[in-house]
Parts: sequence; C-alpha cells; structure tokens
Amino acid sequence: MISAAVPWFDILAMLAASDGGYASHAAGRASASVVDPLSVTAERDLDFGLLETGRSGTVVVSAVDPVSRDGTGPATFLVRGGPLLNYRVKPERRAIARGRSTGAEVEVTDLTVATKNLGRRDWTGRLDVEGKDRVAVGGTITLPADAPADRYVAEVLVMVSYE
Repeated sequence: MISAAVPWFDILAMLAASDGGYASHAAGRASASVVDPLSVTAERDLDFGLLETGRSGTVVVSAVDPVSRDGTGPATFLVRGGPLLNYRVKPERRAIARGRSTGAEVEVTDLTVATKNLGRRDWTGRLDVEGKDRVAVGGTITLPADAPADRYVAEVLVMVSYE
C-alpha cells in the first residue's frame, strides 16, 4: 500500500487555479492628463454710459463694440488656462446695472459675448499658445421715464469651464 501525503498549500493552489470561481484576474490601462486650472480676471464692468433723466428708452452695448472715449463699452475678462484648449463661458443668470451716484437699479437683459481668439459669439472660446483669451460681454437695459440721470454700470459675473 502506497500512500502519498499532499501538503495543504498544494491543494489550495490547485483550487485557486481551477474554474471554480476562487480566483479572478483583471487587466487594464488608465491614463490621465493634468491641465492648468482656468482662471478669470475681470478687467472692466459693462458700462451703459451717462443717461439723462426724464427719457425712457433702451440702451444696447454689444460685446463686439469697442470701448468709446466716454468709457461706454462691454465688460471684459481675461481668461487663463491650458494652451490651445477650448472653454465655455456661462454668465450669471441675472445682472443689474446700478447708477454710480444714485444707486438706482435696472435689470440687464440679452447678454451677448465675443471671444478674441475665435471671434465667436456662442459662449465658447479657445485659449492661445500662451493659454490666454479675452472675453467681452454686452447687454441691454431699458430705462423707465422716471429713472434718475446717472452713469449705469453692471458688474457681470461669468463662470468658465473646459469643454
């Protein structure tokens, strides 16, 4: 009678190698790219100019308008991030123009945008080789006849994110 003793660790190794569900194997590959964070610096506010009293009307400042000699013009922002990457601009839902002297408030509507590098007006932009772009934001205010004479300026808030 010949008997053989099989050590326990050999039995466990055989069970682990079998198809009995005791062992599993997975392989994969992952990669990640780290990009520079986006930053936005406000350069100037949206300026509707000095408006007279007793006259109702609508004032439109386009995002593509240059700043005039009296200071009227779009809000501008410097966007910085990773070179040659696309980004999206999202304005705050509500903007208010305030009279600098009186504090009178008027809602800003119909916000528009223009980006320097792409010249686009659809709220998207592209950073240049240095990772920079400029964004201009225009808008519209409608003044009632009883609005006080003042220079109406709006601080527009925007958020940017990579696309």
